[in-house]
Order: sequence, then C-alpha cells, then structure tokens
Amino acid sequence: MRPNVIVSGYMRTGTSMMVGSLIDGGYEAVYDGARYSMLSRVVDDEFYHLNPREIFEFDPSEWNNREFPSQYPGTALKVRYTDINKLATMENGFHFIQMRRDPEEVRQSVEAAFAPKKAEPWLSVSGEYTRRMDCSLGWAQDRDDLLSTTVVDYPLTDPLETFGGLADSGIDIDPHKAAANYDDGLYHFRLSELVVGI
Repeated sequence: MRPNVIVSGYMRTGTSMMVGSLIDGGYEAVYDGARYSMLSRVVDDEFYHLNPREIFEFDPSEWNNREFPSQYPGTALKVRYTDINKLATMENGFHFIQMRRDPEEVRQSVEAAFAPKKAEPWLSVSGEYTRRMDCSLGWAQDRDDLLSTTVVDYPLTDPLETFGGLADSGIDIDPHKAAANYDDGLYHFRLSELVVGI
C-alpha cells in the first residue's frame, strides 16, 4: 500500500491547492466535505476566496482521535501545522509537504476574512512565522515513520517542476496531471499589491 502524504501549513498558504493537485496526479485523499459548506457561511466572500474546488479539511474532532490518521492508510491528508506532533504512527510511513507563503500576505488574507474576530498580529512579528513553521517541520523530521520532507513556497513559480520534485521524492503521482489544473489566478493578496502593515 502507498504511504500517506501529509500536507500542512498555515491558512491561505496553498494547502488546499496542493491536496487537489495530488488528487489530479492520481493520489486518493480523504476529507470532510461538510467543512467547505461551514466555512463558506463564516468567511467574508468579498475579501476571502475559498478554494472553489474544496478545502479538503477534516472536522476538528478527528484530530482528537489518537489513531488519526492511521485509519486512512495510503491517502493524502491535510493536517494543521500545530498537530504534526500528535499524529499516530503510519504503518507504511508518510511523505510530508509543508506549504509556506509570505507572512504579510497570509496575515492580510486571514484578517480580511475573519476580522475583527481573528486578528493575527503574530504574523507581523519578525521571524515568528518562520519559527512556527520550522518547529512543525522539526516535529515531522523527528518521526521514525517519515519518508521525505518537501517545503513548497506558494505561489508556485513552476508547477511542473514542483510536482516533478514531489514525484522524485517518492510520492506516486503523475506530475503532468498534478500540474495541469494549477491556477495562479486563485492566488489572492499578492504582496506587490498590498500596503504592508495595514
């Protein structure tokens, strides 16, 4: 059986895009489709753009299951960056993909969706975003069942190169199919168009 593929990162960093592309490339993914309907009722559509295909998330109750994600062998799953150290051992191992993005882009995207309920001032603290992502990456790298780690910067500058690299790392996907539906037009809150600090 295939290993699991864990896709992780903070909100608005391309995690949904990555899971969708893995599916296009031939990997099965598991998720709770009801999460998309729930979030679409919560966020501000004028400023926050949900991935139009799916967000590929689990109900939070799944993360409290000590067996998660061992009950979903051979699949791709999206996992919060804060929960990497809580995952059960995966019998066939796992590949770890961490998505990263400019923290100012992330902050403004998240706050536009949820403000004033979800201000994220820590994203403005120099080095804090990188520190948190490095910590989560370290949790993955410390595991005995880890097969590979790949850090992917969003947006993708060369989708075929990105997915070709993932295939070379051992993830069983067709990189051409995985890259085929990548849409740079879904990348909002570009740093070049933002007023930093607002």
